[in-house]
Amino acid sequence: MVAMDPSAATAWRSYRCPVCGHTDGVLLTGADAVLIRCSHCDTPLEVSSRRRGQTADAKVTAPGQQAKERA
Repeated sequence: MVAMDPSAATAWRSYRCPVCGHTDGVLLTGADAVLIRCSHCDTPLEVSSRRRGQTADAKVTAPGQQAKERA
């Protein structure tokens, strides 16, 4: 396991997939929201930061939504 840089800790958020309930993490460096796929069920998700804590909102993205997806 690699220790995270404390200066980057504010960009790391955890989220829960609304489809399968799997919890994972995402780096939101320089973005308020990113498009990713759930690492468990492969559902496309839009993950956005919340104001407090290290939890992010995750919602299923609409088909054909135009945005860059992160791996």
